[in-house]
Amino acid sequence: MEDYLYGNDLVSDLDQYSKDNYIRFQMPSHKGRNKRYPELYALDINETFFSDNLNYPEDIMIKHEREAADIFKVKSTIFTVNGATAAVIASIMTSTRRGEKLLIPSNSHISCYYGALFSGCEIVRLYINDYIGGVTLEEIQTALNKDPDIKTVFITNPTFFGCSTDIKSICDYLYEHNIVCVIDESHGTHFNFSERYPKGALSCKADIVINSGHKTINGLTQCAMINLVSDRFPVEEIRFYLRMVQTTSPNYVLITSMINAIRELKNITPKLDYLYDLYNITTDRINKCNNFNYFP
Repeated sequence: MEDYLYGNDLVSDLDQYSKDNYIRFQMPSHKGRNKRYPELYALDINETFFSDNLNYPEDIMIKHEREAADIFKVKSTIFTVNGATAAVIASIMTSTRRGEKLLIPSNSHISCYYGALFSGCEIVRLYINDYIGGVTLEEIQTALNKDPDIKTVFITNPTFFGCSTDIKSICDYLYEHNIVCVIDESHGTHFNFSERYPKGALSCKADIVINSGHKTINGLTQCAMINLVSDRFPVEEIRFYLRMVQTTSPNYVLITSMINAIRELKNITPKLDYLYDLYNITTDRINKCNNFNYFP
Protein backbone atom coordinates (compact mmCIF):
# COMPACT_ATOMS: atom_id res chain seq x y z
CA MET A 1 0.00 0.00 0.00
CA GLU A 2 1.43 3.37 -1.00
CA ASP A 3 1.46 6.23 1.48
CA TYR A 4 -1.36 8.64 0.74
CA LEU A 5 -2.42 11.74 2.64
CA TYR A 6 -6.20 11.68 2.97
CA GLY A 7 -8.31 14.75 3.65
CA ASN A 8 -7.49 17.09 0.76
CA ASP A 9 -10.08 16.14 -1.83
CA LEU A 10 -13.00 13.77 -1.41
CA VAL A 11 -12.99 12.67 -5.05
CA SER A 12 -9.32 11.68 -4.96
CA ASP A 13 -9.66 10.22 -1.47
CA LEU A 14 -12.50 7.93 -2.44
CA ASP A 15 -10.67 6.80 -5.54
CA GLN A 16 -7.55 6.03 -3.52
CA TYR A 17 -9.52 4.27 -0.78
CA SER A 18 -11.15 1.99 -3.36
CA LYS A 19 -7.68 0.91 -4.52
CA ASP A 20 -6.07 0.52 -1.09
CA ASN A 21 -6.45 -2.92 0.40
CA TYR A 22 -8.18 -1.90 3.61
CA ILE A 23 -10.10 -4.47 5.61
CA ARG A 24 -13.48 -2.83 6.12
CA PHE A 25 -15.20 -3.53 9.43
CA GLN A 26 -17.95 -0.95 8.88
CA MET A 27 -21.11 -1.00 6.77
CA PRO A 28 -22.07 -1.50 3.98
CA SER A 29 -21.97 -5.23 4.40
CA HIS A 30 -20.53 -5.96 0.94
CA LYS A 31 -17.20 -4.58 2.31
CA GLY A 32 -16.35 -3.04 -1.04
CA ARG A 33 -16.33 -6.35 -2.86
CA ASN A 34 -18.47 -7.64 -5.71
CA LYS A 35 -17.46 -9.96 -8.54
CA ARG A 36 -19.76 -8.46 -11.15
CA TYR A 37 -19.16 -4.75 -10.41
CA PRO A 38 -15.88 -4.61 -8.46
CA GLU A 39 -15.01 -0.97 -9.17
CA LEU A 40 -18.46 0.34 -8.24
CA TYR A 41 -18.72 -1.59 -4.99
CA ALA A 42 -15.20 -0.57 -3.97
CA LEU A 43 -16.34 3.08 -4.10
CA ASP A 44 -19.47 2.51 -2.00
CA ILE A 45 -18.71 3.60 1.56
CA ASN A 46 -20.41 5.20 4.52
CA GLU A 47 -18.89 7.75 6.89
CA THR A 48 -15.30 6.76 7.53
CA PHE A 49 -12.04 8.37 8.60
CA PHE A 50 -11.70 10.67 5.57
CA SER A 51 -15.24 11.16 4.25
CA ASP A 52 -16.86 13.54 6.77
CA ASN A 53 -20.67 13.40 7.30
CA LEU A 54 -23.08 14.89 4.77
CA ASN A 55 -25.73 15.58 7.41
CA TYR A 56 -23.30 17.03 9.97
CA PRO A 57 -20.36 18.28 7.90
CA GLU A 58 -17.33 19.58 9.74
CA ASP A 59 -14.34 19.08 7.48
CA ILE A 60 -13.89 18.13 3.83
CA MET A 61 -17.61 18.28 2.99
CA ILE A 62 -17.71 21.90 4.14
CA LYS A 63 -14.71 22.57 1.92
CA HIS A 64 -16.46 21.14 -1.15
CA GLU A 65 -19.72 22.98 -0.43
CA ARG A 66 -17.77 26.23 -0.19
CA GLU A 67 -16.04 25.36 -3.44
CA ALA A 68 -19.48 24.93 -5.02
CA ALA A 69 -20.73 28.22 -3.57
CA ASP A 70 -17.75 30.00 -5.15
CA ILE A 71 -18.53 28.45 -8.53
CA PHE A 72 -22.24 29.32 -8.27
CA LYS A 73 -21.39 32.76 -6.80
CA VAL A 74 -23.84 32.40 -3.91
CA LYS A 75 -23.66 32.79 -0.12
CA SER A 76 -23.78 29.05 0.63
CA THR A 77 -24.35 25.71 -1.08
CA ILE A 78 -25.71 22.60 0.62
CA PHE A 79 -25.47 19.16 -0.98
CA THR A 80 -28.18 16.52 -0.90
CA VAL A 81 -28.35 12.99 -2.32
CA ASN A 82 -32.13 12.75 -1.92
CA GLY A 83 -32.70 14.76 -5.06
CA ALA A 84 -34.26 18.15 -5.67
CA THR A 85 -37.34 16.64 -4.01
CA ALA A 86 -35.71 16.71 -0.57
CA ALA A 87 -34.19 20.11 -1.35
CA VAL A 88 -37.61 21.57 -2.15
CA ILE A 89 -39.20 20.09 0.98
CA ALA A 90 -36.43 21.38 3.24
CA SER A 91 -36.50 24.82 1.58
CA ILE A 92 -40.22 25.24 2.16
CA MET A 93 -39.93 23.99 5.74
CA THR A 94 -37.23 26.62 6.28
CA SER A 95 -38.99 29.52 4.57
CA THR A 96 -42.53 29.08 5.95
CA ARG A 97 -44.02 28.67 9.40
CA ARG A 98 -47.23 27.09 10.61
CA GLY A 99 -50.21 29.18 9.55
CA GLU A 100 -48.26 31.39 7.14
CA LYS A 101 -49.38 31.54 3.52
CA LEU A 102 -47.35 30.05 0.68
CA LEU A 103 -48.19 30.86 -2.95
CA ILE A 104 -47.76 27.83 -5.21
CA PRO A 105 -48.32 28.17 -8.97
CA SER A 106 -50.16 25.21 -10.46
CA ASN A 107 -47.18 24.01 -12.54
CA SER A 108 -45.08 23.26 -9.43
CA HIS A 109 -43.53 19.91 -8.51
CA ILE A 110 -45.47 17.73 -6.08
CA SER A 111 -42.62 17.98 -3.53
CA CYS A 112 -43.59 21.56 -2.68
CA TYR A 113 -46.94 20.28 -1.36
CA TYR A 114 -45.12 17.80 0.85
CA GLY A 115 -42.97 20.65 2.13
CA ALA A 116 -46.08 22.69 2.90
CA LEU A 117 -47.62 19.72 4.69
CA PHE A 118 -44.56 19.28 6.90
CA SER A 119 -44.25 23.00 7.66
CA GLY A 120 -47.93 23.42 8.48
CA CYS A 121 -48.25 26.48 6.27
CA GLU A 122 -51.38 27.40 4.33
CA ILE A 123 -51.27 26.81 0.58
CA VAL A 124 -52.58 29.48 -1.76
CA ARG A 125 -52.77 27.79 -5.18
CA LEU A 126 -52.26 30.00 -8.22
CA TYR A 127 -53.81 28.56 -11.39
CA ILE A 128 -51.61 29.90 -14.19
CA ASN A 129 -52.61 30.35 -17.82
CA ASP A 130 -49.53 28.88 -19.49
CA TYR A 131 -48.15 25.61 -18.12
CA ILE A 132 -45.50 25.54 -20.84
CA GLY A 133 -44.23 29.11 -20.49
CA GLY A 134 -44.63 29.35 -16.73
CA VAL A 135 -46.01 31.85 -14.25
CA THR A 136 -45.85 35.55 -15.12
CA LEU A 137 -45.14 38.59 -12.98
CA GLU A 138 -48.65 39.86 -13.64
CA GLU A 139 -50.17 36.62 -12.31
CA ILE A 140 -48.09 36.84 -9.15
CA GLN A 141 -48.97 40.50 -8.65
CA THR A 142 -52.66 39.71 -9.00
CA ALA A 143 -52.41 36.88 -6.47
CA LEU A 144 -50.53 39.04 -3.95
CA ASN A 145 -52.96 41.93 -4.35
CA LYS A 146 -55.83 39.54 -3.74
CA ASP A 147 -54.16 38.02 -0.67
CA PRO A 148 -51.61 40.40 0.91
CA ASP A 149 -50.93 37.94 3.77
CA ILE A 150 -48.84 35.71 1.51
CA LYS A 151 -45.34 35.45 3.02
CA THR A 152 -43.54 33.17 0.55
CA VAL A 153 -43.74 32.52 -3.19
CA PHE A 154 -42.57 29.26 -4.76
CA ILE A 155 -41.62 29.39 -8.44
CA THR A 156 -40.61 26.67 -10.89
CA ASN A 157 -38.28 28.03 -13.56
CA PRO A 158 -37.63 26.81 -16.15
CA THR A 159 -40.81 24.82 -16.52
CA PHE A 160 -40.81 21.07 -17.09
CA PHE A 161 -41.27 21.90 -20.79
CA GLY A 162 -37.97 23.81 -20.86
CA CYS A 163 -39.38 27.34 -21.09
CA SER A 164 -38.34 30.24 -18.89
CA THR A 165 -40.33 33.15 -17.53
CA ASP A 166 -39.00 36.63 -16.69
CA ILE A 167 -37.49 35.45 -13.43
CA LYS A 168 -35.51 38.63 -12.77
CA SER A 169 -38.59 40.86 -12.80
CA ILE A 170 -40.40 38.45 -10.48
CA CYS A 171 -37.49 38.29 -8.05
CA ASP A 172 -37.09 42.07 -8.07
CA TYR A 173 -40.78 42.55 -7.32
CA LEU A 174 -40.82 40.06 -4.44
CA TYR A 175 -37.63 41.56 -3.01
CA GLU A 176 -39.12 45.06 -3.08
CA HIS A 177 -42.19 43.80 -1.21
CA ASN A 178 -40.16 41.78 1.33
CA ILE A 179 -41.71 38.48 0.25
CA VAL A 180 -39.61 35.33 0.47
CA CYS A 181 -38.76 33.84 -2.91
CA VAL A 182 -37.97 30.13 -3.31
CA ILE A 183 -37.11 28.98 -6.83
CA ASP A 184 -37.01 25.43 -8.14
CA GLU A 185 -34.37 25.76 -10.86
CA SER A 186 -33.81 22.02 -11.17
CA HIS A 187 -33.94 22.05 -14.96
CA GLY A 188 -31.94 25.27 -15.36
CA THR A 189 -28.70 24.80 -13.46
CA HIS A 190 -26.82 25.48 -16.71
CA PHE A 191 -28.58 28.84 -17.18
CA ASN A 192 -26.16 30.47 -14.77
CA PHE A 193 -23.09 29.78 -16.92
CA SER A 194 -23.84 31.40 -20.25
CA GLU A 195 -25.27 34.82 -21.08
CA ARG A 196 -26.90 33.39 -24.20
CA TYR A 197 -29.38 31.39 -22.15
CA PRO A 198 -32.32 32.73 -20.11
CA LYS A 199 -31.46 34.53 -16.90
CA GLY A 200 -30.42 32.17 -14.11
CA ALA A 201 -32.04 32.56 -10.72
CA LEU A 202 -28.71 32.58 -8.87
CA SER A 203 -27.95 36.07 -10.15
CA CYS A 204 -31.40 37.40 -9.17
CA LYS A 205 -32.78 38.62 -5.85
CA ALA A 206 -34.08 35.24 -4.75
CA ASP A 207 -33.64 33.77 -1.27
CA ILE A 208 -33.31 30.04 -1.91
CA VAL A 209 -32.65 28.33 -5.25
CA ILE A 210 -32.82 24.57 -5.71
CA ASN A 211 -30.52 23.22 -8.43
CA SER A 212 -30.33 19.67 -9.71
CA GLY A 213 -27.01 17.92 -10.11
CA HIS A 214 -28.21 15.46 -12.76
CA LYS A 215 -30.87 17.02 -15.00
CA THR A 216 -28.73 19.39 -17.08
CA ILE A 217 -25.28 18.81 -15.58
CA ASN A 218 -23.32 15.58 -15.23
CA GLY A 219 -23.95 14.30 -11.70
CA LEU A 220 -25.58 10.97 -11.03
CA THR A 221 -29.32 10.68 -10.42
CA GLN A 222 -30.45 12.01 -6.99
CA CYS A 223 -27.73 14.69 -6.81
CA ALA A 224 -29.02 18.17 -5.94
CA MET A 225 -28.05 21.39 -4.23
CA ILE A 226 -29.71 24.07 -2.15
CA ASN A 227 -28.18 27.43 -2.99
CA LEU A 228 -28.70 30.24 -0.49
CA VAL A 229 -28.60 33.49 -2.43
CA SER A 230 -29.62 35.87 0.36
CA ASP A 231 -28.77 36.06 4.06
CA ARG A 232 -32.38 35.62 5.15
CA PHE A 233 -32.01 32.00 6.32
CA PRO A 234 -29.02 30.54 8.24
CA VAL A 235 -27.29 27.54 6.73
CA GLU A 236 -27.74 25.45 9.88
CA GLU A 237 -31.50 26.04 9.89
CA ILE A 238 -32.00 24.67 6.41
CA ARG A 239 -29.55 21.86 7.11
CA PHE A 240 -31.67 20.89 10.12
CA TYR A 241 -34.80 20.53 7.99
CA LEU A 242 -32.87 18.71 5.28
CA ARG A 243 -31.78 16.10 7.82
CA MET A 244 -35.44 15.34 8.47
CA VAL A 245 -36.00 14.21 4.88
CA GLN A 246 -32.57 12.90 3.92
CA THR A 247 -31.09 9.48 4.51
CA THR A 248 -28.60 9.04 7.34
CA SER A 249 -26.63 6.79 4.99
CA PRO A 250 -25.72 9.12 2.13
CA ASN A 251 -24.09 7.58 -0.91
CA TYR A 252 -20.59 8.91 -1.49
CA VAL A 253 -20.52 7.77 -5.10
CA LEU A 254 -23.34 10.28 -5.66
CA ILE A 255 -21.60 12.99 -3.64
CA THR A 256 -18.32 12.73 -5.54
CA SER A 257 -20.16 12.67 -8.87
CA MET A 258 -21.83 15.94 -7.88
CA ILE A 259 -18.51 17.51 -6.91
CA ASN A 260 -17.10 16.55 -10.32
CA ALA A 261 -20.19 17.86 -12.12
CA ILE A 262 -19.95 21.22 -10.34
CA ARG A 263 -16.26 21.51 -11.13
CA GLU A 264 -17.01 20.95 -14.79
CA LEU A 265 -19.17 24.09 -14.72
CA LYS A 266 -16.04 26.25 -14.47
CA ASN A 267 -15.27 25.45 -18.11
CA ILE A 268 -18.73 24.74 -19.48
CA THR A 269 -19.52 28.10 -21.13
CA PRO A 270 -17.98 27.26 -24.55
CA LYS A 271 -19.92 23.97 -24.61
CA LEU A 272 -23.17 25.74 -23.76
CA ASP A 273 -22.57 28.35 -26.45
CA TYR A 274 -21.88 25.58 -28.98
CA LEU A 275 -25.15 23.86 -28.02
CA TYR A 276 -26.98 27.16 -28.37
CA ASP A 277 -25.62 27.59 -31.91
CA LEU A 278 -26.57 24.00 -32.69
CA TYR A 279 -30.08 24.69 -31.37
CA ASN A 280 -30.46 27.68 -33.71
CA ILE A 281 -29.22 25.68 -36.69
CA THR A 282 -31.56 22.79 -35.92
CA THR A 283 -34.65 24.95 -35.43
CA ASP A 284 -33.90 26.85 -38.62
CA ARG A 285 -33.73 23.59 -40.57
CA ILE A 286 -36.96 22.34 -39.01
CA ASN A 287 -38.78 25.55 -39.92
CA LYS A 288 -37.70 25.17 -43.55
CA CYS A 289 -39.37 21.76 -43.79
CA ASN A 290 -42.77 21.66 -45.46
CA ASN A 291 -44.48 19.41 -42.94
CA PHE A 292 -42.83 20.53 -39.67
CA ASN A 293 -42.74 23.66 -37.58
CA TYR A 294 -40.68 24.38 -34.48
CA PHE A 295 -42.81 25.38 -31.50
CA PRO A 296 -40.76 27.88 -29.44
